[in-house]
Order: sequence, then C-alpha cells, then structure tokens
Amino acid sequence: MPTHEPGETEAEQLASSLRHDLLTPVNAVMGLSQLLLDEMDGPLTREQKVQVELIRDAAKSLTDLIRTRLAKR
Repeated sequence: MPTHEPGETEAEQLASSLRHDLLTPVNAVMGLSQLLLDEMDGPLTREQKVQVELIRDAAKSLTDLIRTRLAKR
C-alpha cells in the first residue's frame, strides 16, 4: 500500500491507493506476457504470439489509462 504524503486530501489519497491497487496486477500481466513473448518456456506458435501481444498491448493501454485518469494533480 502506498504511503500518503502529509497534506493530501482524501480524494488524492483515494486516487493514489486506486492507482497502486489497479497497477499492481496489470504490471504482473505485462511482465508475464513479456516472459511468454521472450519464449523462456519454449517457442510460441504464430497465433499464440499474436494473442499474447494483444494481451500485453491491452495491459499497456490500461496502464496508460490508469496513470492518466488517476494522475496526481
């Protein structure tokens, strides 16, 4: 859980907590999908690679959305 800075409003604290809580699992999805794309456990078929790239790209888009919408002001 992120630490809150003195003087933060409740809304800022909530946004900070939400940002942390949402980004943690999304970062895990991005990391695991990258491991698959690096073929650490063996080669992927062309279709598997396409699907994992879609997962990784969607996670990246979600990360950008979370950071934009819940940015510190």
